[in-house]
Amino acid sequence: MHGTHDSTLILLSFIIAFLASFTGLDTIRRVSFSVRKRKFFWLSCGSIAMGLGVWAIHFIAMLAFQLPVLIHYLVSLSIIIAIVAAFWCLSLISLSEVNIARLFVGGIIFGIGISGMHLVGMAAIKELSIHYQTFSLIFSISFSLVVSIIALLLVFRSSESGKNMRNSAKVISSVVMAIAIVGTHYMAMAATTFTSYQPFQVGAPVIHTQTTVIPVTISALIILGVFLVMSFVLDQKWEDEIAFKGAILESVLDCVIIIDQYGEIIECNPAVKAIFGYAREEIIGQQLEKKLLLPTLTENVEKAFTFTAIEGKMICDERLEVTGVRQDRSTFPIELIVTKIKKTGSPLFTIYARDITPLKQTEENIRKMAYHDTLTGLPNRRFFDEALRMSLEEAKKVHAEVAVLFLDLDHFKKINDSMGHSFGDLLLKSVAERLKQCVDQKHFVARNGGDEFTIILNNTSVQKAENIVKQVIDCITHPFLLEEQTIEITTSVGVALFPKDAPDEETLVKYADMAMYETKKNGKNNYTFYHHSASYLS
Repeated sequence: MHGTHDSTLILLSFIIAFLASFTGLDTIRRVSFSVRKRKFFWLSCGSIAMGLGVWAIHFIAMLAFQLPVLIHYLVSLSIIIAIVAAFWCLSLISLSEVNIARLFVGGIIFGIGISGMHLVGMAAIKELSIHYQTFSLIFSISFSLVVSIIALLLVFRSSESGKNMRNSAKVISSVVMAIAIVGTHYMAMAATTFTSYQPFQVGAPVIHTQTTVIPVTISALIILGVFLVMSFVLDQKWEDEIAFKGAILESVLDCVIIIDQYGEIIECNPAVKAIFGYAREEIIGQQLEKKLLLPTLTENVEKAFTFTAIEGKMICDERLEVTGVRQDRSTFPIELIVTKIKKTGSPLFTIYARDITPLKQTEENIRKMAYHDTLTGLPNRRFFDEALRMSLEEAKKVHAEVAVLFLDLDHFKKINDSMGHSFGDLLLKSVAERLKQCVDQKHFVARNGGDEFTIILNNTSVQKAENIVKQVIDCITHPFLLEEQTIEITTSVGVALFPKDAPDEETLVKYADMAMYETKKNGKNNYTFYHHSASYLS
């Protein structure tokens, strides 16, 4: 027995197939970005809409194939098959990580669902014996599998995990999927032969196509229309929210970089260009630690960028000072905070990075002001005291000697008063330069204040200290040419040795100062080693 097809209903079934496919694919993005109950809600809604749409296609297509017999359908079972197949397919392809294998499995599941729903629906026909041509039936099932897979590959080729699929891609994929749904049905029908159990009697009750197809079509269109309108409204709201957040993100002066669990950059704000020198398209898809950070930062980090391995400490939600690398390969200090984005599936991380070069410069200036003389740039008394303490501690460990030289410029007050304080300051700076040049870098030169200077000689002896003192006096005695004027000045030096003369830094400096005054008393422009003598007390 053979039936005839109503071309109008065939076209109507294709339109509904397209809308059902478009609705299901449009749901995927929302599922991908939702969490927990909301994710299940959108997945269920999309599956129900798509499943009911597919079932409505089959029902209308069966009405398009008219037979002079009474037919009934196992409505509940065929609807369940369509919804379950849609749910399973959408669940697979809306995962955070979608690969070709999952797309193939999703296409196969949906293709089997289409074929299974058709066969169950056909089995519901009463008073007919149904016979299938094996090859044609297998071909129709294979067609549904292959075309369903192609439809999914098309849409996901133009997007990342279906999250940002273009409307054009959804339309093309929906057309292909509609071809799979409708084509499977009509191919299977072409492979089907019907035989009646009893002769057809005129006046036998049959389903009236006109009165049946209208409510089914309207119901299907209402269901799909509601979901599409709701999707459109939510998309507009979502786009407004993204635009709002994007405006905030672009106005942030700090770098905001989003990376995946492997450290690959997937998004950033415009501040990256200003700070690192790279345009957005130059770093998207690049490894953060290889592109923007000094390699030494990540030497001990595991291959998977999980933020657990900088000196064995968790680095999420901690302030880190690291070294950044600009496009011109120059380095600079940055402060960054890593936070984990709360979402299901594979983790994402947000990097908040800030160029702290001005802060470091300010800190360095403050440190320099605290530990260095503002006029000469030499270490000040505070720095000298700390350096002497460390020198004595080290000397105790290795049983070495340390010498402290206390220098005072002779007749500096006369020069300062007669030629002005600015000229005196210029002379002090010149003396400081001479001292740095004539004393080895392993020793320590500082300005004690006024026209007094101090020097620490590490790992020395009486003979070595005496040789250096003579060099210092000779350096200072050599005339200075300042503002086209030749200035001659001398210095008096006192020397005290550790541990011979004093066991601690305070006493050592005191004895060196006393020895310097002894030099002054004995005629200046010379040096005196401290010795326990009653002359210091007079």
